[in-house]
Amino acid sequence: MEMVESPTKKDDLNIFSTHSFLFPFVIEAKDNKQKLNIDILKKKLLPEKWKPKYFSLHDSAWEYNKKSYFYDHVYNAFFPETPETPETNETNLVTACFEKYFGDEFKITLEDQTEYKLKIDKISLFVFNTSIGILCFDLLNTDDKHASPEDILKINDFGRRVYPQFISETEGLKETKKKFLADRIDILDKGKKIFPDSISEFTEEWFFNKNDDQRKIKIAPYILHILGNQFLTEGDFSIKPIIDDRMFTVCWYGNDDKMRFLQTELHDQGSLAFERDDFWYRYIFVDGQSLCCPNPFMKRNLIKQTTYDRWVSTDQSEGSIFGLSRCSLVCLTDEGTFSKDVIRNHVYHLYRSFAVILLAQRASIIKFSGDVSKISGNVKTNDKDSQVQKEINEEVTALNENFIRFINRMWFREVTAQEQGIEMYSMAQMNMNLQNQLEDLKSEISQLYESTNLVMQKQASKTSTVINIISILFFPITLISSIWGMNLYFMNIFYGGFKGTQVPARMPYITVTIILFILSIVFSISYTIKIFDTVNQKHSAGQVRWKKTLVSSFKGIGVWLPAILFLLVVTFLIWINFFR
Repeated sequence: MEMVESPTKKDDLNIFSTHSFLFPFVIEAKDNKQKLNIDILKKKLLPEKWKPKYFSLHDSAWEYNKKSYFYDHVYNAFFPETPETPETNETNLVTACFEKYFGDEFKITLEDQTEYKLKIDKISLFVFNTSIGILCFDLLNTDDKHASPEDILKINDFGRRVYPQFISETEGLKETKKKFLADRIDILDKGKKIFPDSISEFTEEWFFNKNDDQRKIKIAPYILHILGNQFLTEGDFSIKPIIDDRMFTVCWYGNDDKMRFLQTELHDQGSLAFERDDFWYRYIFVDGQSLCCPNPFMKRNLIKQTTYDRWVSTDQSEGSIFGLSRCSLVCLTDEGTFSKDVIRNHVYHLYRSFAVILLAQRASIIKFSGDVSKISGNVKTNDKDSQVQKEINEEVTALNENFIRFINRMWFREVTAQEQGIEMYSMAQMNMNLQNQLEDLKSEISQLYESTNLVMQKQASKTSTVINIISILFFPITLISSIWGMNLYFMNIFYGGFKGTQVPARMPYITVTIILFILSIVFSISYTIKIFDTVNQKHSAGQVRWKKTLVSSFKGIGVWLPAILFLLVVTFLIWINFFR
């Protein structure tokens, strides 16, 4: 297997910070009449220079560490070790992982023309069976001129945007670019730009073109071109951001002064400095330009909720501190050898994989919730088109099966046996509100499943009702035939030509029998019509109860008389058969 190697050698670089931007998105087939086929997508990615990535513990020390860190079922689900076969496809939720060499530099240019140049370590793509993709940019900051805390915050904030959060009515994108949108993002290879300006620039013509009939928000063009032609206008697939305009950020930053200050005990306030520090809050919540939570009490609560401070100590300058929020997983350490050689790589390799798992879970839950909403809008309890309802029921069944597969293969209460990993994973799931969202989704799918089944049962009951009505129509006639027999006594006399001396003597009986037979036929017709009307009215009101319907059908003076006559017929028949 050919490995995709970046020309960047981390061991030869003085790395001040690492930045991983993770972009989750929904993959959709452009033809709405066709369902997305992940296997076809994977095959079409190969001509786009995406090379399959298979993980092996022998590739590097950190691949060995990753294999050792995660539980086997977690590792096998997200990091395929062998090419797909029918057997492995059944066990791997991540159906494919790809890597692509596109260049060696990721350059962020701000509106004031400030430039941040990051080394590209690798660009990778995860594709999940839940129709979710995650595009990952793994970048290294080796520029000592841009290693200050403010620089790190701006790299994270401006580098993660995939489309404008808002567009000003008066200034267009100028106002957005002053706050957090880059002017352009270039991919370079050996100093040469890969894309033209029309692709690298964030322009109003691309994102907000009134002459464009496309109704979806557009993604930054450089991302689409990295993904390849299959996701551009002429391709078979489209993507939709699953969260918002921001990529998820994983960042490690080493700074002795900041780490020393954050561990300082504030005796007059009864807390550690990080609990009230503006930089630490901005680092966790990726506020590049300014603090977005000026309320000191709310800020402190949010910091305490999202900070993992196991290794914070007040009696030493060394240490590490982690922040886990819905939009980031960040770490600040000192600049010591252990922090750079161990903790930095731990964040860059293990916790970045950690973030892929969490982000895939979150994106899949949101995707499932959107599917439930879409299908629910098509469900109509009074729709008489059985074919439409059948197709909806098949969609709901498929959704339910995919959700069960997601729960079994992708949802984990723990991903590692390592104590710190257990605590951080639990904190991240809580801060992302994943458990509550999952429970709500379970309820939504269950209710949708029951609703569609109820509609199908109602349609089946209509067919059953027709059959029952037909049975009711023949019930009185069948009952009469069973009592009279198929060869009637008076008819046998007629067929015999009125032979015998007993005919005149029995003529009164024959006459009464004929009259009662006619009245019983009248009764059967009257009773059947009454039942049919009652059933029809009850069925229209959705209140068919067969026992009550049969009883209510006897009501009314128009039916009581034939009923009495019918009983007289039965009595007379018994008498005539015993005494004739």
